[in-house]
Amino acid sequence: ACSDPIRTLTTAADGTVSEMFEPGIYYAAETDDVHGRFADEYWLMDETVQQFEIKAGQDTAVTFTNTHYGKAKIIKLMPTGGSTAGWGFEVRRVSDNELIGTFTTGYDGTITTERLEPGEYIVTEIIPEGSYYKNESSASQRVTVAAGETVEVTMTNVLIPGAITIHKVNHEGTP
Repeated sequence: ACSDPIRTLTTAADGTVSEMFEPGIYYAAETDDVHGRFADEYWLMDETVQQFEIKAGQDTAVTFTNTHYGKAKIIKLMPTGGSTAGWGFEVRRVSDNELIGTFTTGYDGTITTERLEPGEYIVTEIIPEGSYYKNESSASQRVTVAAGETVEVTMTNVLIPGAITIHKVNHEGTP
């Protein structure tokens, strides 16, 4: 569990640190970042505890991999009236069409996804059957998520115009 530390090591700018230890079995865990990146919403720290053995006269390598993510913020607009809350969207990765998640707008008409791997995604609005609204542009939009950033995508819906037909007749029912 790495609950009894021997010492704390800090990596250099190139991500490495070297230290001499007596031969034996050791455990290592990443604990913190002097730059505060693990408090950053875009970074995910490698939380594994790694066992390794130091042998006399041999170098041993231990690798921790941290992941830098991005996010997507979906903004729902309704310029012709109506509530922006409660609208559904799905997010799919472009490379393999994998469904990343289905999301619903909050009271403010927005959604911010959890961490997404950097890459391209398709955001698609799920318009309910029989809705009086249509998407003003395309119901699907392609976005590129970059590490350490939140990309914004705006979906705008408008009321579908209605029609009226007037048929005028006289008192005898004749047009």
